[in-house]
Amino acid sequence: MNEQMLPVFFWLMAASLGAWFFLMSRLLTLLKEKYPALFQSLGNPGLFRTLSRKTAKTTMLRWLVTRSYLAHNDSVLDRLCEGLRAVGLLFLVMACVSLMLVVF
Repeated sequence: MNEQMLPVFFWLMAASLGAWFFLMSRLLTLLKEKYPALFQSLGNPGLFRTLSRKTAKTTMLRWLVTRSYLAHNDSVLDRLCEGLRAVGLLFLVMACVSLMLVVF
């Protein structure tokens, strides 16, 4: 049973990772176009070009986790950020379940 579920969780995690990148690219585009000052204050985050800059990644994640986006009263921004939070939580839950399936 445990070994049969691992491929299912693998593909679900891969799909959620794809959704994360899609939503993050939409969010970064929205921030760059509509909120350039906020985009600058977050450290000019990007999907791949900030891999070596930890401050931009941690600042962006902190902004998402603390729900600081709600202060902007933008429904599109709120939906994108809530979707990112949901997909991120789903990914973490599936990663924990997969790890438990492997260990136990």
